[in-house]
Amino acid sequence: MILAMERELIARMPTEVMKFSGKGTVWAFSTVYDPPEGFEDYVPYTVAIIELAEGPLLTARLTDVDNNSVYIGMPVEMVIRKGEDLGERDMLVYSYCFRPPIPEVEETLAETIA
Repeated sequence: MILAMERELIARMPTEVMKFSGKGTVWAFSTVYDPPEGFEDYVPYTVAIIELAEGPLLTARLTDVDNNSVYIGMPVEMVIRKGEDLGERDMLVYSYCFRPPIPEVEETLAETIA
């Protein structure tokens, strides 16, 4: 009965559609050495609370980063990474992660080689 009441309350809550840039900063983090089932291949990995540029906080795994170089306030950007391989159901599951932004280069590759 309580679950039905909660669903009704949630359904009546005002919602707002927003677009996010995918850019943010590390607000808090922890490195995982003893993972839950299904994440053994990623150890050690860092999970962070990311404060998006637009304000909301969310939790995500960090990728493409040395776990010892993560710090509070570190700039990050969202990327999509392969998560689980549900072979028995012929499915690949992708999820969002965050990584340090790739520096923009001023020259093209052709200009660099010349």
